[in-house]
Amino acid sequence: MNTLSPFSLYAAKLSGVPVRIIHNHSTAGKGEFKKNCLNYALKPFAKCFATKYCACGNYAGKLLFGKTTFDSGKITVFKNAIYLTKFKFNQDIRKKLRYELNVEDQLVVGHIGRFCKQKNHEFLIKLFEKIHEIKQNSVLDLFGVWKLEEEIKNLVHQKKLDDCVKFLGKRNDCNEHYQAMDVFVLPSNYGGVGIVGIEAQLVVIPCLFSENFPLKTKISPNVKYISLEESSEKSAKEAIELSKLGIARDNTYAFAHGNDIKKKPVNFVEFMKIA
Repeated sequence: MNTLSPFSLYAAKLSGVPVRIIHNHSTAGKGEFKKNCLNYALKPFAKCFATKYCACGNYAGKLLFGKTTFDSGKITVFKNAIYLTKFKFNQDIRKKLRYELNVEDQLVVGHIGRFCKQKNHEFLIKLFEKIHEIKQNSVLDLFGVWKLEEEIKNLVHQKKLDDCVKFLGKRNDCNEHYQAMDVFVLPSNYGGVGIVGIEAQLVVIPCLFSENFPLKTKISPNVKYISLEESSEKSAKEAIELSKLGIARDNTYAFAHGNDIKKKPVNFVEFMKIA
């Protein structure tokens, strides 16, 4: 939790909990005026009842705790921890899933994220509409649920894309479903470090990210950043060009990037000491 954490951390303090960690994993949301007003109103209280401060990246740390506090060394940055071996490319799984989904000869565009303003599904649907105009043998696989799902389904219906946009819900096997994709698109309006974007790179899928993600989200060479101000047609062409790179076989670079859940960060032991 970030700006709402004072409520739970205050309760934890009253209950005598000695270690109370506040962790920021996100950034400010464009186009979410009411939510941003609440966040900025609560921001000064974020550190009141915490004994430890941490964030998923430098930008997220500075945003919540302030540059002065961050520069003082009081914020611990931990990279998102992932079971890297779960995301190793597997040709057999890819063939099996593409056969089951009946997309063996199609361009599969993938996205994983809850249906909310932050994830920017409206932009994604417009982008895929242009992809489908250029390559009619293409499909969009959407994984996730939440409050805007029906709104996005209506948009898909309006654009007559019902036959090629698949709503696959909340899954526990997304690590396998990445394998079936040809290009992964993450057009979020804002975000800290996109975990699903890193996971997709671990499977070595070409990725198209919104420029709202920090450059540290990029850990593989086959990543392209786009501006959400660009035309959908231009972004669609970028996605198609990326898909032509194909899925690589090697993700050994990921093990040197610091996301391996089996490797304890060097600052972890010091971080967990009771102050």
